[in-house]
Amino acid sequence: MEEKFIHVIDDLYPTRFINNLESLLTSVNFSWFLQSNTSYDVLDKTNDVFQFTHQFISKQGDYSPFLSEVSILSPFIEKKFNIEVIDTLRVKANLLTCNKDFDTNTHHPLHVDADESDYWSLLYYVNDSDGDTFFKLSENDFKRVSPKKGRAVFFNSNIEHASSSPVKTNTRIVVNSILKIKKTKDFTNG
Repeated sequence: MEEKFIHVIDDLYPTRFINNLESLLTSVNFSWFLQSNTSYDVLDKTNDVFQFTHQFISKQGDYSPFLSEVSILSPFIEKKFNIEVIDTLRVKANLLTCNKDFDTNTHHPLHVDADESDYWSLLYYVNDSDGDTFFKLSENDFKRVSPKKGRAVFFNSNIEHASSSPVKTNTRIVVNSILKIKKTKDFTNG
């Protein structure tokens, strides 16, 4: 069985960037758009909820005027893992609101970000909140990652995973990037 690469990184980004991005994404001047579900391409919508999103780069090639504010995310990952990002499929912010109908063990539908093995996902937590991310390791085994402001998770995009709604905090905000990478001969697992 292939090892699932899920790497949690704290303290990778400068404090100024971390605070500026949170300020931007929680500002009244930042546009959020209602999406009726958390995953597009899943059949089982059990425990799915609405969320607010903002596309910085979409699969259709659209660009947000705020793209420069998140452009720092990828270069730090390139340096950390000795990789080269050769394409960006998508960069999207997701905002989930508090849902008292959930508990801390309930997650949204599992999905993959991309099926191809040369795509990797970078999940960046914008704010301190609850609402873990669940990564499926095997049929009944999950790795959970708790949101923490400034934390990043770097993983193969073809790993099934799911968000969960916060039940204690008002919002859970992440930026999810899907990156096509080229591993260098010095590729490291961090």
